Amino acid sequence: MKTRMVLLLMAALMTLSVAGCGDAEAITPPQTTAPAQTTAPPLTTQEPQVQWSVNVQVIGKTPVTITHEDAAKIGPVDIVAAIKDGNNVLPAHTFKCILLVDLLEYIGLKTFTVITIESAGVTVEITPDRIDAAAAGFAWMVDGEALNASTGLVKWVNHNRGPKHWADNVTLITVIE
Repeated sequence: MKTRMVLLLMAALMTLSVAGCGDAEAITPPQTTAPAQTTAPPLTTQEPQVQWSVNVQVIGKTPVTITHEDAAKIGPVDIVAAIKDGNNVLPAHTFKCILLVDLLEYIGLKTFTVITIESAGVTVEITPDRIDAAAAGFAWMVDGEALNASTGLVKWVNHNRGPKHWADNVTLITVIE
């Protein structure tokens, strides 16, 4: 008798456990409307449009003016650069710029001997051995913010070089081939 009771109890438990193991979707009525969207559409961030221009003089050639529109054609890049201060390197910033090598290629040059960069009262002289080609260029944004008229709309950025190798408010670039 005990055996029958145990078998009956086991059968009842198995029936109850199987009846409780249903698929939740099977008992949910079908939706008649489309499910709500759970993710927001991607946000589009647009960089501020900075209008600027810099005169470029290649010795022995006709001067040209490079603008923000030319920069878009050249292909702006983001570089991380920091000023070297003695034995220390100051905190790095991200600059939106055109690389010097890309600018030179755009105006038809492959090499240079010396470049002078003139800004408000400062002239920076650059030779090929004083730049990192992948981290030297002309920037118009820093850390996502546009440079402004008080500091100059275009900045010469030369990674891991001292302040005398950087320039704010670039107005003229002179190239000696």
